[in-house]
Amino acid sequence: MIDHIKLKNNLNLLLMPKVGSKSCLIGFVAPTGLIQEEQSFPNAINYLLERLYWSGTQKYPNRRQLTTYLESLAARVHSYVGFETVQVFLEVPAYNQYKALYLLADIIQESLLETNEIETQKRVVKEQVFGSQRVDSIGELGKNLITQNFYLNTNYIDNNFSKLEEFMSIKRDDLLNYISHQFHPDKSYLIISGSFEDDILETCEQEWGSWTPKNKRYIDHLEQRIPLNLDMPIINYRQRGSLLTEAHLGFLMDVDPFVYFVNPETGDFLTPTELEEIRPLYLRQLCILMILNTVLGQGESSKLWSKSVIDEMLFNDISSEVTQLKHGVYLQIYGTLENSQFTFGMESILKVLDGLKKITISINELVRIKENLKGRLVLGHEALVDFTLSKIDTYINTSFEFSTEELLEVISSIQASEIRNMALDLFRPEKLTIFVHGTAKETKIINKLIDRYLV
Repeated sequence: MIDHIKLKNNLNLLLMPKVGSKSCLIGFVAPTGLIQEEQSFPNAINYLLERLYWSGTQKYPNRRQLTTYLESLAARVHSYVGFETVQVFLEVPAYNQYKALYLLADIIQESLLETNEIETQKRVVKEQVFGSQRVDSIGELGKNLITQNFYLNTNYIDNNFSKLEEFMSIKRDDLLNYISHQFHPDKSYLIISGSFEDDILETCEQEWGSWTPKNKRYIDHLEQRIPLNLDMPIINYRQRGSLLTEAHLGFLMDVDPFVYFVNPETGDFLTPTELEEIRPLYLRQLCILMILNTVLGQGESSKLWSKSVIDEMLFNDISSEVTQLKHGVYLQIYGTLENSQFTFGMESILKVLDGLKKITISINELVRIKENLKGRLVLGHEALVDFTLSKIDTYINTSFEFSTEELLEVISSIQASEIRNMALDLFRPEKLTIFVHGTAKETKIINKLIDRYLV
């Protein structure tokens, strides 16, 4: 159960107790990220700020002193730069919860952002974000560009190579300007999860309730695509001298991302009461998509891996995942293969998708898939960080909260026919975007394959 409280400065405090936990997770989440860089701020400024948070504060004025104190708390640091959020967490034994709360307040509110440290961390980020190793190893460029295709007004820019000069020119004033625009208390979240004392609210008010950074106009996320603006499939290519090609396919669950959250007659966002009424439908659709994702590309028994890696030996690796954005969910397929095998690999993927649209999976297979998914959810929710992040992402994006027990119950009730219906609705050209990172550029062939298997 998430207890949502407003502090006196309107900062959103989310309390998430976890029975049986002996640790505490203290976090700060700002609803800003890479998508804002597309329109208003220097590229990769979020990655730079993420590192600077651990480079010195008023109380601990350099990285060594800050790190030493973190170690004295037995603290684990978790920080994430996403497309729509920036998240910073400290995980500590429960008996250090107050010290962690004080420290995180110092990090977010009193980071020094010294010029020398900025220049040092720019060199680190230059290697990590703009260097080829990051892109080639985890496919982050492709994942970002797939997401960009679901937004209006984006230029599908190759972030990792085109804006290095802009990034290297970032100064302290640019960071302060970004913070004053995007880090508003009324839009940000203080998270406390796991095991914590009942009186921690008083400390939150003391350390965070008076935080009032200089606020400029908050710049919201770009609009996601709506039917009138949607022109799918979109196929993007980035060609490099690589021996391998990355293939990314993204399928938007709903062409209109606001379908669940906006009154179709008035165009207004639903009230809390109206949201509660559509909550069961949204949860069921999400669970069906999670099962379909497990069938498709989770593990070596998945259909994509079995066909494209084991049987046909086309891909070196292939998987799928579900990503939730603000008022939108999409399923992404990602794999790497030899450049010469690209066309055959794309056909292999599309054949699997076509098969799921035609043939309902067996009862035995569905039972196995459900148990796999439910087991991974249970194990994931045992870890405090995974438990918190899964709840936070859903809550911030949709205002919905789903307990582990609720997810397991809905997953158990899903029928094979619902999986097939989801596949029929999802795997269509008008919901598809493709990104290819490599030397292959075969738009006509891909379009023919799409017409053959997805139409």
